[in-house]
Amino acid sequence: MLQMLVNGYNYDDWDSIFGDGAKFGLGFFSVLFDVLFIVQHYILYRNSNYIELRGENYPGPGSVTTAPRPGVQP
Repeated sequence: MLQMLVNGYNYDDWDSIFGDGAKFGLGFFSVLFDVLFIVQHYILYRNSNYIELRGENYPGPGSVTTAPRPGVQP
């Protein structure tokens, strides 16, 4: 989308950006989801504590599952 905006500015051709609504809409939708995932990762869930659980259903090394934090009642 940034490239489309720069091209529109350089060539003074704003119809090339907003004239193709599907292309602009898909680009905007993609950027919106990227921002959503960045906010979730770096702001909302930055202090999540994950611990590895081992039990009889343990699927093997490298698997990570979640469990309640110590001292928190479910």
